[in-house]
Amino acid sequence: MLFKKSPIRHVKDFMRSDRTHTLISWILHKYLAFVFYTTRWEKVGFEVCDARLADMSKKGFFISLWHSRVAMMPFIWGNRERDLTILNSAHRDGQIVSKIMQLSGVGSINVTSKGNNLSAARNVMRAIQEGKCVGVTPDGPRGPAREMKLLPLEWARVCQCELAVIGYSVKYRFTLGTWDKLIIPLPFNRGVFIWKEVFHSLPKDASAADMETYRAQYEAALDALTDEADRRMGHASK
Repeated sequence: MLFKKSPIRHVKDFMRSDRTHTLISWILHKYLAFVFYTTRWEKVGFEVCDARLADMSKKGFFISLWHSRVAMMPFIWGNRERDLTILNSAHRDGQIVSKIMQLSGVGSINVTSKGNNLSAARNVMRAIQEGKCVGVTPDGPRGPAREMKLLPLEWARVCQCELAVIGYSVKYRFTLGTWDKLIIPLPFNRGVFIWKEVFHSLPKDASAADMETYRAQYEAALDALTDEADRRMGHASK
């Protein structure tokens, strides 16, 4: 007797297929591009960013924004002097984000929640040495929301590179019921991007206690920048 798949199983297989993920990524990319180009953006602090990027004698650096603000990351960067590469979850859902970034000309380095990520670490160090900038959502891939993990700072310490934070917000948006409360901006909007450098580099011989202090400082800086962006757009802080 032949057993056929149930309709529910067919739907699950369809949603998990590479073709479906590619289609979803393409649709989301087009939507976000439409949002970006129909929004009036204010950019704060990016003259410092552009001056830093113009100095091609320096290595690349890390930039961070919270996972809830990841939707506009490739558009925040735009066509700047240096290429942007993001740290991205190797999970299948994370690959949708990776595909969206690729459609925007942004590279990705897969990071797993388990294992030592030795290959990812090597790729990060290579990207920094080549002058690329590495973008990271330090509370990802599964949270808790707006709690910074130590791993990106450890890699930045090894690479001896600078660290910066980016905050963004829009006036009109809706929030998904996901763990990170992902913000989806609406078209024909008003928004702001804010850039701030935090550390020139972390000491190579920093102790575990020192690294925890830096982590707390970096988390607070990213929180403050995100809250400032929200206030500028008329939203209450978290």
